[in-house]
Amino acid sequence: MPPRAAKDLPKRVNVQAPIESPDLSDLPVLNNTLAQQQARHLLDAQDYIGTINFIQDERNKGAGEKILSEEYLQAANSSLDQADALMRKGDYPGAAILLKTVQASFPQSLELQQQVTASPTQLTDKIDLCTEKLMEAGLIAYRSGELARAVKFWEQILAYNPQHQDARNSIQTTQLQLTKLKTLNSKDQAPLSGPIQGQ
Repeated sequence: MPPRAAKDLPKRVNVQAPIESPDLSDLPVLNNTLAQQQARHLLDAQDYIGTINFIQDERNKGAGEKILSEEYLQAANSSLDQADALMRKGDYPGAAILLKTVQASFPQSLELQQQVTASPTQLTDKIDLCTEKLMEAGLIAYRSGELARAVKFWEQILAYNPQHQDARNSIQTTQLQLTKLKTLNSKDQAPLSGPIQGQ
């Protein structure tokens, strides 16, 4: 049989398979699994503040408090242990930042609250202690004439408590004094101009 001519061949019809809508019912589970993996990765790196901030972002996107609760508790309680160790070493700014992070993310659920190793009152007390120690260190530096060092201590308070009025006032007063001292020192260093008196 001779080959068919192209005009004799049946016309091809492009038939597409019906497009199925994706099953989105598994999407929250997938998102939760990815979130859990990310939180675990941060925990493995001992980035407790990063873990807590990540979990807070997930909660802000609508994730319930129970989701990632295990990771949150591990990060929060590890942060509290680390803050205690830093306080014993005298690293009050580092401790305060950890404590403030836990305080800002403290759970609403009573069940989770009971699993955090410090209560809101204890967190506030520890943060206040860090602040007192830094204010004292600043005052000691100030009284010994180390004005720039005093300012640095007080600025560390503002890193975790930008509204702390005593630290703000102390910085402002001390910076004013530093400016006056620089002005006086520059006048003392300036060459005399004009005739010298008494010659």
